[in-house]
Amino acid sequence: MENKYYEDGSQPNGNEDELIKRIKECEMVVDKLENDFVWKIVIKDAKIWRDQIDSVWQEIDDEAKLNKARVIKTAYNHLIDLPKKYKDNLLALEQSLEKENEIEKDYED
Repeated sequence: MENKYYEDGSQPNGNEDELIKRIKECEMVVDKLENDFVWKIVIKDAKIWRDQIDSVWQEIDDEAKLNKARVIKTAYNHLIDLPKKYKDNLLALEQSLEKENEIEKDYED
């Protein structure tokens, strides 16, 4: 399931200035997520905690606790996947900008 906020934030209204602004934001986020030591610790810990949940599924008898564990695991997976999501978003934005520039160029010719 995709995060609605992420989907809405990923594609600006098509305005070139907005696209460029969002591209720069994503570049900064990707750079931090890939290179920040603290963020690497957070990812490492999230993977450990997710794996701990995976190792006890069969021991959880209470349906409410099982559902809570699923929600928590989904949150950990979201944290772990953030760098990839931002990279994918950055690529999509760059492609949108490139298409917009090609259309502009074709229109001018």
